[in-house]
Amino acid sequence: MTDTTTELIISPAVVADEQRIHFWPQHFGSIPQWITLEPQIFAWMDGLCSDYHGGIWTFYTLNNGGAFMAPEADEDNEDKWTLFNRMNGNGAGLPREAAGIVVCLMAYSHHACRTECDAMTEHYYRLRDYALNHPECSAIMYLIDRGMPDMNTVLSPVSSQPELFPLTVMAQHGCLLPATSGLTPYAQRTIRRAINLLDKYLRQPGISFTSSTGARDWLRLQLAGQEREVFMVLYLDNQHRLLESETLFAGSINHVEVHPREVVKSALRFNAAAVVLAHNHPSGDPEPSQCDRNITGRLKESLALVDVNTLDHLVVGSDGIVSFAERGWI
Repeated sequence: MTDTTTELIISPAVVADEQRIHFWPQHFGSIPQWITLEPQIFAWMDGLCSDYHGGIWTFYTLNNGGAFMAPEADEDNEDKWTLFNRMNGNGAGLPREAAGIVVCLMAYSHHACRTECDAMTEHYYRLRDYALNHPECSAIMYLIDRGMPDMNTVLSPVSSQPELFPLTVMAQHGCLLPATSGLTPYAQRTIRRAINLLDKYLRQPGISFTSSTGARDWLRLQLAGQEREVFMVLYLDNQHRLLESETLFAGSINHVEVHPREVVKSALRFNAAAVVLAHNHPSGDPEPSQCDRNITGRLKESLALVDVNTLDHLVVGSDGIVSFAERGWI
């Protein structure tokens, strides 16, 4: 089977001076209270960076539809900014663009939670997709999320995936995910909206389900709050775009019976070229068992007989997500 997957390389473009006046209404005009976004970003920078005393900012657009702003360099900071997030206790030194990404992500997620606006959530994801491929990715995620305790790893590529929104911002608005808190009605609405938005995003042309961090968020939202083990199959086309998802089996609090024959039948029904397998561990620990590894091997062999490629098996728990592919088990 030929893999024709093409990845979008997200890149920024500086907004010309004569276009700056149109930046906010053009890219954020459909969002409630969009006029407050710029002062919110300034406020986040003021709160995170003790050395920030104002200045000129550069506006950027992204070729995935995103947009953000970052402070321009000056003689005092030499293009290096020290940020400290008091809400999670994490700090890091960042170049100016990365510092701008941090405060924009914080402002976007805060505004999305407050306004419940899907368009704002989309802007958050577009910028975060760029941040996840940025040279300063680990430091950015360390600042906006709970981060990694070992500061020696701040400048190394991240292996864990960040949450839907920064945890500190989610907590402020009472919309933590099922694994971290009881669900309020607002949290339930937030999660339903996030699932629908991610589902729409993951079906866009050029978006590979296996490479997008949105895929992990989607699975976490679908599975992390389940009280019993459930087994899902995600059916993909030959470009690894999502065709359909299906919960095929449900079990007890620590076991689910999986039948390879049913998985093969469903893959053929959806005319899938590839699949991603996924199930949850209600205990919260995503570490796969030997049984998980054995059934994955059986499923891979069975699907290969009908020319369906098994790309990954993801185990979801409240403590994280484990990928068989990343561990070299598939």
